[in-house]
Amino acid sequence: MRNIHINIVYILLLASLSLTNFAYGQVNDTTIYSAPDVYPEFKYQEFKTTEKACERYFKLNYKMPLTLIDNGYKGAIVVRLIIEKDGKLSNIKIIRGMNDSLDESMLNFIKTMPVWTPGLKGGKFIRTEINIPIRVSWLYGNND
Repeated sequence: MRNIHINIVYILLLASLSLTNFAYGQVNDTTIYSAPDVYPEFKYQEFKTTEKACERYFKLNYKMPLTLIDNGYKGAIVVRLIIEKDGKLSNIKIIRGMNDSLDESMLNFIKTMPVWTPGLKGGKFIRTEINIPIRVSWLYGNND
């Protein structure tokens, strides 16, 4: 009887180690994808596309810092970031900027964005790197 008990404990121990290794590999997968099966999505209000949702979110929530209001800006800022498996943003950086102060303001704003729906590869959530172009049209205190 003692042998049966030891064998069952040994089998359970092996099974739990296998599951732990499987889960450990999934949790600590640090691969960053740039071409997932399903791209991450940003949902905001009723907008169906990430582009429209981002555009609306920026228009409604971004506040130009007072120190920059009297300047004119027209162009694009490109931000590169990683959308984590839980939808949070990380590794946010400007890869093409316009003005140091405006770039920093935009970077700080993006860090406050709500959670995204993460990308998928093989049916599993993955870390996905994307670029977000942000069109800026601020003409001497007038927002076009």
